Amino acid sequence: MTDYYVSADATGGGSGTSTGDPFDFDEMMSQINSSSGGNKFHVKAGTYDVDGTYMINANGGNKVGAEIVGYKTSPGDLDSKISTGSAQTFGTDLPVFQTTNAANSFGIDGSFWSFRNLAFESTVDQAAFYLRVFNSSLRNCHFRNTNGSGTSSWACNADNQRNTLMGCSFRNTNAANAVFSAVFSSNNSFNSCYFEHANTSSGNGLFQFGGWGTLANCIFVGGVRGVYGNNSNTNTVYLNNTFYNQPTSAVQLRDNSGLACINNIFHTCGTGIDVLGQSAVYNGLIVAMENNMYFNVTNPVSSYINTLIPERDRITASSDPLTNPASGDFSLVDGADGIGAAFPYQTPHVANRQYIDTGALQKEAGSSVIVIED
Repeated sequence: MTDYYVSADATGGGSGTSTGDPFDFDEMMSQINSSSGGNKFHVKAGTYDVDGTYMINANGGNKVGAEIVGYKTSPGDLDSKISTGSAQTFGTDLPVFQTTNAANSFGIDGSFWSFRNLAFESTVDQAAFYLRVFNSSLRNCHFRNTNGSGTSSWACNADNQRNTLMGCSFRNTNAANAVFSAVFSSNNSFNSCYFEHANTSSGNGLFQFGGWGTLANCIFVGGVRGVYGNNSNTNTVYLNNTFYNQPTSAVQLRDNSGLACINNIFHTCGTGIDVLGQSAVYNGLIVAMENNMYFNVTNPVSSYINTLIPERDRITASSDPLTNPASGDFSLVDGADGIGAAFPYQTPHVANRQYIDTGALQKEAGSSVIVIED
């Protein structure tokens, strides 16, 4: 394995073998696409202009991935960071690959990649990043689209399988944006991730067009829907997530099997657990539902969900369980009808942990306060 170094300040012609003689963006792409996989690229914080059409594909046709790791001041200084990205400034705290021309695009192909501490942003009708990978991992990676028009303004567009994402965020920040923040296919695991859409009349958070996935300890904010599952969205588990401010529905499913919604918080939603279409043709959807908390939700569970497996241990919050979700504080208030569950306590080194507690694990009557310490 060879270590290479990349800087937004590099002027070209560097060897890439030290922080003092780094590659520029084009040289990094050329090195990745021509060398064997397994190399490690250390990318310094700064703004990298996506000035063409790039598809990372290690070693031409082998598609064996490399490791691409961002750092702020010195290599490795961000490796303990996992957060929703809100406390990290693109370009200053993280390297950001920025697309400002709709004729340009940036993406990745292949398998066995590792991405850490990176940001991707688009200001135009083009995805911030096209994720075409298998068997790969992404940690502390953040995707943002600020464009308000067009049909390709995703934060991330993915056609992939068997990937693990931890501490990543997906944001469409323009209230006129009507497309999904993120589009993913099957067999992907999202852990402690954050999805946000500024458009609550036609935009959606996550479009999941494949099943066999897990969304655990994630936060979904805004959008007309938090998760929109299509008709192949089978065998998916929604565990310990918080859904906030989705006028139509938090989780919208199709009539498939193997679905579970357990220990989630639904706050200010039209429907919590919903069925696409809302007609008798979808009657028969069987979902395992247990220990979910609802506050200010018009309809907790769609009437078209089969009652053969009824919802168990529903928690109807008597008062707002979250401290200040409108300002991004999703921590549970003192005396709420639940206790903080999983995120962030199972995820080490989370920045601003007091703002991202989630969970709906009901306290038993007369139980003492549970204190969880590092």
